[in-house]
Amino acid sequence: VGFSVLTPSAPWAMATAARVKQSMHAVTIAGNVHAILNPEQMIAAPGLDIVCTGEGEHCLLELAEALDNNRPFEHIAGLWVKTPLGVRRNPARKDLVDMDSAPVIDRRMYDKYLFFRHSRYLRVMTGRGCPFRCSFCSNTALMDHFGGATAYIRKKSPAEAVREIRQLIDERPVTVKHIFFIDEVFWVKNDWLREFLRLYREQVGLPFTANFRFGGIEEEDIRLLAEAGANGLCLATETADEAQRRGLLNKPVTNEQILRIAGWLHKYGIAFG
Repeated sequence: VGFSVLTPSAPWAMATAARVKQSMHAVTIAGNVHAILNPEQMIAAPGLDIVCTGEGEHCLLELAEALDNNRPFEHIAGLWVKTPLGVRRNPARKDLVDMDSAPVIDRRMYDKYLFFRHSRYLRVMTGRGCPFRCSFCSNTALMDHFGGATAYIRKKSPAEAVREIRQLIDERPVTVKHIFFIDEVFWVKNDWLREFLRLYREQVGLPFTANFRFGGIEEEDIRLLAEAGANGLCLATETADEAQRRGLLNKPVTNEQILRIAGWLHKYGIAFG
């Protein structure tokens, strides 16, 4: 039984894991941001057997295969495992997930729930990580944990991202009407964005919303966003006090950038919040 743990849900996860152990005697494992950054707290929870200290795809596959074949699993890299001799703290994995080779998540398992079965909205993630090092965000710690921006920040290639979206749309039992891109930042490099928008417009063409990032974007990119179907963007300005934003919060965004880009969004009819 796996628990994907963010900080607000950590107390619930630890308490629920204890109940699971009492009723099912299942192997329990915690992962995600809180577990990665607070492994000692999580492994100390009586109801948890294992903590995943990095990305889970590779080590969970090894764990599942070990359980299926009744083999020991306390040696798997990327996992901290409780044993009769104490906690075995295995080293972090070196093999981060290659975004293009990762399998498409099977969303059909959720269709037993009415909400998902009839939803006409599709949530998609095209990559991981954010290039900013804002002082208030876990991203900075995660980036350092995974070996820096070059290793951690990854995107699917534009062609693979669009292919996956098309596959997910085709698999849905109802017609998809809207796409949500839930990446922390929709794009990192402008050339990636331009190629993606071209392919998305040609092969998908549905309205979409996304998390916007400030930086070296040009008016032409805003026009391409609008033409591809962007009808809503989420902008994180944090505060109107530029000195506080760039100082205390360590977010290198100027008021001039915010106002200039907002003007372009108004010009091309893209709503934003």
